[in-house]
Amino acid sequence: MNQNFIKMQNFLKQFFILALTSLLLTSCAGTRAPVTCLASINLIDADGVSETISNDERLKTYDKVNFLAPQPYKKVLRVYKRNEQGMILACLTSYHPNGELKQYLEMVNGRAYGEYGAWYENGTQKVRARVIGGNGDFYDGVENTWLFDGICEAFSNEGCLEAEIPYIKGKREGIAHYYHKNGRIWKEIPMCEDKINGLYQIFLDDGTLFEVSSYVEGRKEGNAFRYWKDGSIAFKELYECDKLIEGSYFGIDGQPVSEIVSGNGYRAIFDKTSVQEFQEYRAGVQEGLVKVLGKGGVITKTYGMKDGFKNGEEIEFYPNTNQPKFSIGWVEGKIQGVTKTWYPSGVQESQREMAGNKRSGVLTAWYANGKLMLLENYDQDALVKGEYYNMGDQFSVSRVLCGDGTATLYDSNGVFMRKVKYRQGKPEW
Repeated sequence: MNQNFIKMQNFLKQFFILALTSLLLTSCAGTRAPVTCLASINLIDADGVSETISNDERLKTYDKVNFLAPQPYKKVLRVYKRNEQGMILACLTSYHPNGELKQYLEMVNGRAYGEYGAWYENGTQKVRARVIGGNGDFYDGVENTWLFDGICEAFSNEGCLEAEIPYIKGKREGIAHYYHKNGRIWKEIPMCEDKINGLYQIFLDDGTLFEVSSYVEGRKEGNAFRYWKDGSIAFKELYECDKLIEGSYFGIDGQPVSEIVSGNGYRAIFDKTSVQEFQEYRAGVQEGLVKVLGKGGVITKTYGMKDGFKNGEEIEFYPNTNQPKFSIGWVEGKIQGVTKTWYPSGVQESQREMAGNKRSGVLTAWYANGKLMLLENYDQDALVKGEYYNMGDQFSVSRVLCGDGTATLYDSNGVFMRKVKYRQGKPEW
């Protein structure tokens, strides 16, 4: 990164902080009303210890503190006395562990209202936006309660503009832009009432059109095209009410690789130079087999899809072979049934019974030479019973009974690794 760019980013950072500081002197919560004196301040330190100060003499200590500069706190809430309009203005700031400003939010009467900013730990701005409603606090997911208004900007940790998203009273309205690192437009998305409406366009970093799709009220409707870098067609599709009706897919050499006819067939998913996946479609929606391809077009994985979830058996193969590496049973997006793994030689490595993503039933594992390694029985991910064998031994070297005991673990060649004690079905690490 060149020095001029770094200087510019530092200048912009200081400019924004100065602008916010100036704003605090005239309109803490975006009301353009004069700020009154502090009524209280709540300080939460790095250890989570909270202190609220409302004594006028003590509050004078904080009047001239620039809370947009690095601070030793985790979070600071400044509440001002009721103004002439009867409103209580407040400013909330939070800080990274290194003291740098993390977030800034203006509030009116305890609700988010005014300027919002977020910064990376290196001091570079991350988000710049305006909020006109929502919870006046910082916690995971709080932004989902906020009503954004105006242009919301997002930046990379290097200070590059990544996105400009227009909002009107909490809904995306207008054309949203996303950018490549070089500043060129990456995506152009027309929004109306929080739904995509119009031509959704994607561009390469040299400005070349990469993909274009037509939307009506959030659903694909009409033609969609994707292009190879030389401008030739990669695919052309036709949608009706979000269903894929017709599709033709072409390799980088211009040869057809798959098609959708009357909503049925295989849709090709491309990377930069070749087919990455074939997805089966039935009656216009993705349903059935998915084939994932590696180098040279070799299948590396297969699985089924239904109603947007994995369904049926998933098999991953060792590179450039038809030898399975593992298989997993899926039902409505959850692991269900028997899962298996194999060594590269084709010898089975393990087999376990699963229910709702949890181990439930028998788990068996074998050494690379096919000899028994262990037998376990689980109930809702808790180990109930286990027997562990040294390679070739007829009797177990350790056991777990009723959830208590010791598991003796070896690698695939029979080399001892460690012993793990279990109590009530859980390991004691």
